[in-house]
Amino acid sequence: MTGENEEMGEGNPAGDYRTFRRMLDAVGGDGLRRMVERLTEQLDADPTDTEALAARGLAYSELGDHRRAVEDNSRIIALNPGDAGAYFDRARAHAELDDHRRALEDYDAAIRLEPGDAVAHGNRGACKAELGDVAGAFADFDMAVTLDPDNAEHHHNRGLAYGEMGEPLLAVEDLSRAIELNPHVAVAHYSRGMARRDLGELQEAIGDFDAAIELEENYGLAHYARGITRVNLGEFEAALKDFDAVIGLDPDNAPALRGRGVALGNL
Repeated sequence: MTGENEEMGEGNPAGDYRTFRRMLDAVGGDGLRRMVERLTEQLDADPTDTEALAARGLAYSELGDHRRAVEDNSRIIALNPGDAGAYFDRARAHAELDDHRRALEDYDAAIRLEPGDAVAHGNRGACKAELGDVAGAFADFDMAVTLDPDNAEHHHNRGLAYGEMGEPLLAVEDLSRAIELNPHVAVAHYSRGMARRDLGELQEAIGDFDAAIELEENYGLAHYARGITRVNLGEFEAALKDFDAVIGLDPDNAPALRGRGVALGNL
């Protein structure tokens, strides 16, 4: 599944996250560190300032210090157990630390406190997918699509879940919708190519891998998938170029080395 969405919906307790995130992006690393210093001084004066804790937690996340982001949001939750935004932000930090079980618990709490948020459902689905709960992930992605039907990432994630559930035709439908909504995401074209390959639509799959590589030239997975598909079509010279591209990116890539051997053997 794709990575977790970083924005909460409008009307959520963390509804200003998008505005704050844009500000953080503009500040840069040095500015973020200065912001943390100022917020720390503010919290030394008033340790119960939940707005300062939330802002510092987000700044820590932007700096990659997710453990401190967890700590700040835990302090908010201790002060105000009904703050859905704090659960959401702590869940994101837990997920960045690959602690998907704790992230899942926090998303459960955020959704219980503020039901109907598409992003929270999408993110919870991503956690369930990481934990191997494909059916649970699908249910959350399906809810996210219902709540926000024009969000490309939600369609992409549900399409991947359909693929995991052995429904490549439905996967292609969702992935096509994701591409229609945002045609500039290489992984969406790659994912639809894989689903089409599962359906035996090899030429169409090649077209999707072409699109993924056009968007992201060094997309090793797309080169490898296109190489395998070309082997299945008997296009061994073209397949060899794809396997060579993968090996150029990763000289020890065993599947690409095997694929190259197959292409050479057939030539």
